[in-house]
Amino acid sequence: MSYLNTPRLSFCGLFEADVNTINNDVRHYDVASFEARFQRVQQPAPDGNGTIYNGWWNPKGSNTFRLLRCRASGAVDEEGTAVEGDPALGLRVESQTGRTAAKLVDLDPQFQFASGIWGLRIALTLGDSVQMSACFRMATFRDIFLTRVAGIGGSPAASARFTGFLDDIDWGKDVWRSALLASWKSTAEANHNRLSMSLMTYGYSKSPGAEGFTFGSVIGSIAPWKRGQPLSFAPGRRFGPLAGGFASAARFGYMNAALSPDATLLSVDFGNAFPMMMSGSAIVLDNPGPLQVVVLEDADKTVGSSDNLLLTPSARDGDVLARKQFVRIGTLSGCDIDWLNRTGGIVDFRVPKKARSLVVDHPIAILLPAAQGGFPIALRETVAGLWVRADDFVQRIDAAADGWVRGDARLHAMRFGRPWKKAKLVISLAAPDNTQGDASPDQVQPPQAPIPTINVPADKFRFAQTRLTTDARGQATLTYWARDPGCPRQYIDGQIFWVNYALAATGQSPMPTFEVVAVHVRDAFTPPATPSWESDIAPILAQFGNLYPIMSEGLFSFSNYEAVAANARLLYLAFTRDLDDPEYMPATRDLSAGKRRMLVNWLAGFLLEPPSHAGRLPAPPASSEPPADLVMAITGPDHPTRVKPAVALAALGALGGGSDGKTAAVGNALRRQAASGTGA
Repeated sequence: MSYLNTPRLSFCGLFEADVNTINNDVRHYDVASFEARFQRVQQPAPDGNGTIYNGWWNPKGSNTFRLLRCRASGAVDEEGTAVEGDPALGLRVESQTGRTAAKLVDLDPQFQFASGIWGLRIALTLGDSVQMSACFRMATFRDIFLTRVAGIGGSPAASARFTGFLDDIDWGKDVWRSALLASWKSTAEANHNRLSMSLMTYGYSKSPGAEGFTFGSVIGSIAPWKRGQPLSFAPGRRFGPLAGGFASAARFGYMNAALSPDATLLSVDFGNAFPMMMSGSAIVLDNPGPLQVVVLEDADKTVGSSDNLLLTPSARDGDVLARKQFVRIGTLSGCDIDWLNRTGGIVDFRVPKKARSLVVDHPIAILLPAAQGGFPIALRETVAGLWVRADDFVQRIDAAADGWVRGDARLHAMRFGRPWKKAKLVISLAAPDNTQGDASPDQVQPPQAPIPTINVPADKFRFAQTRLTTDARGQATLTYWARDPGCPRQYIDGQIFWVNYALAATGQSPMPTFEVVAVHVRDAFTPPATPSWESDIAPILAQFGNLYPIMSEGLFSFSNYEAVAANARLLYLAFTRDLDDPEYMPATRDLSAGKRRMLVNWLAGFLLEPPSHAGRLPAPPASSEPPADLVMAITGPDHPTRVKPAVALAALGALGGGSDGKTAAVGNALRRQAASGTGA
């Protein structure tokens, strides 16, 4: 249940994401063809036809991520009942001061669907007293809802959810004064000293010069975390449009719910799914009226063996139900932004006795107000309550100089919210793709470097198995093996591999776009005994200076030998930070262990002795002996979790315009999917 657990605190406020946009275009990594204009903001073409993207809309961004003006807005106790009078309701939630701001960066310009927050530490304060502080371990967004706000396009119309965990918790001496905080402390101490936190962001401003530029709204939820639960998502019941795309016809996006073991409490998370629209200059909820949360009387059909299930829904989103076709669990009304802020969009329903036997193994649905002689389904649970999701779905690994290295990702299969024992899963490598990492089709004067192909060479990335079976906990380990890719992208280190995973079933609910395990395999690199500034050091630092002018202009030129030598101590510290340190360099976290070691050793030559508070470099990766029967697989046009070309084309139309990295990346993938019928 993760952040859907109780007792739960909600908070709301603002976030700042001063993202750098030069690296939205992979071609900007090519030092040989880099142009000075790539460090300038985009502009319309002189003739008014198209856009000269230059460095896109925020080329001097620092990648800073902060929480601002966040305050507790509501809470529920263990029973899901609204809390009143608890001191926790007066808490401020702040990015902890006295340390470098957190960073928000993509995995890679050719996988921009997993922007991660690194190095965020929060403090919950009451007056001048810190009641709790903790580290929010690196969390990447999921379920990006790009068309959530009607009437606008691009990232300003989007919302997304960052779910992760808090650890390294320090508790204030007065925690016992709050029943909620005291309960958290007790639960955390019994569960690896962790809590769960999820942030939902929306209303982001990416218009240079506009009020609130690089700021948006954030709504957070903090709750206990329990041993064995995933770290990056909330397990339980899963809702989504049965045709795929961004949202259902009623414009509700993907969402989660959790049912208590005794089926008496249903917690439904509308926070990242409820449709929005513009009202003047403000974003408001596009409330269709009272919504009924119901359980369907008719079960979905499941035919065949577990190796090849055929799933057929008893009803689809958009269908109109008669009153006799469902049992009501509860009604949601009065939904507005104040409600969203107060609850985080999470509603805790007491399940009526007559619904408890059904809700255990029948699909839950969200119904719109009565129309056409019945109640239209706005959104429903996945077919037969089945779904699978990867936990550690973003992977960064270093290749060994010789041989294979191993990586693992944990998959969780669920059936009506419970772990699904002996579920059959299929694994495949996505097909080669050279559509990711550039701007929209109206681009004028594009960079001259070619767009690299990802998911190649396929013989350097293999699986231990392409079919898995979950254990008694409903879990399975996706194991892959990678060799040195050999710098196939030439001007950008390493390679990106997209790993598809799905249930072995036909008719299952499509996953959200880009629900994959994304692996960045860094190139193997053995440092030379005597690195050369011209051929070894300068190309790395010049690329970093090109991509981050805020560094090269605000500090010193990364292409100038004398300037680098004079600042060797500062660079030494940055290159020896831990990966989750906000001061880690490079911010993109894509530099191989070998090249980091070369840079640090070269910089040490300018120092009398290493700084006493420098970090330690990771050990060079060692190769492992893989199984003899490693297998390779390329996804085909019938991959079960990918939407049909017509749905992809409709999603592309709904996407609208937008000159930001997420919109461009999604648009490129949807165009490819609509044209070929294959999923990326």
